[in-house]
Amino acid sequence: MSDKRPMSLRFPIVLVLSIVCLAAPAVAGIDAGNEAYDRGDYATALYEWRTLAEKGDARAQFYLGMLHDFGQGVPRDYVQARQWYGKAAAQGYAKAQYMLGWLYVHGKGVPQDFVQAHTGP
Repeated sequence: MSDKRPMSLRFPIVLVLSIVCLAAPAVAGIDAGNEAYDRGDYATALYEWRTLAEKGDARAQFYLGMLHDFGQGVPRDYVQARQWYGKAAAQGYAKAQYMLGWLYVHGKGVPQDFVQAHTGP
């Protein structure tokens, strides 16, 4: 066997390990937010998810939309819900696309618009 083979495998291994290490904090934040939410600790869930949402995490953006949509830990605010759902929906997050459509169908925080509800962001 050639000595070049182990060197050629080094880069992919380092790349995979780097990706796993970088993704771990995001997963930890989502999980911490989920655990807090399940306990009814909406303030902690809000804190955990907001940090990720502001960095562009679509799942966290969707969860913030839900908190605002249902008034959990924050005053009910359909405009804020629409903004967070919109950010996640623009990234292709299907649950956010559905909830954004629901807001448009029912005119919650946005003018009622069946076309926009169907076509999405």
